[in-house]
Amino acid sequence: MNVKIILHLNDTEVILDIDEDIRFIDLKKFILKKYVNITDDKKECKYIDLENINEKITKNFGKMYFEKGILPRVFDNFNISKFMDNNEEINFKIIEVYDYDINNIIDKPINKIMKAYVPPSKRKEVPKDFNYFEEDFPPL
Repeated sequence: MNVKIILHLNDTEVILDIDEDIRFIDLKKFILKKYVNITDDKKECKYIDLENINEKITKNFGKMYFEKGILPRVFDNFNISKFMDNNEEINFKIIEVYDYDINNIIDKPINKIMKAYVPPSKRKEVPKDFNYFEEDFPPL
C-alpha cells in the first residue's frame, strides 16, 4: 500500500512513492536528510514544515483530513494511513525551519492510552472492610 507525495522545494518537484504506515516525523527526517541538507554552503536546517498546497481538500470516510496550509506539528507522530487511503496523492511545499530542533521531539507512540477510566466494578482493588462503631450510629 503506497501513497504518492509530491514535494515542492525551491522550484523543483520531487515525487515520492512511500509506504502508508510511515509516521510524518520519519517522512520529515527522510526529506530533511535526502533533499534539504544536501549542500554545505548554507546553514544546516534542523526541521521542516509541510504545507498542503492541494487545490481541494479530500475527505475519506473514517479518516482525518489535511486542511490547506501548514501541517500542525502535533501530527508528527501520526501515521500517514490515518489521513490517506492507498493510491492517493498529495502536494506538499517544504518550508525550512532553522529555530526548531527535531531532537527535542518526544518519540512516543500515539496509539497507547496512558490512562483510561476503569469502572469500579472492573477494578482489581481489594475492598476495604467497613469499620462500624456504635457511637457513630446511635439507635433511634
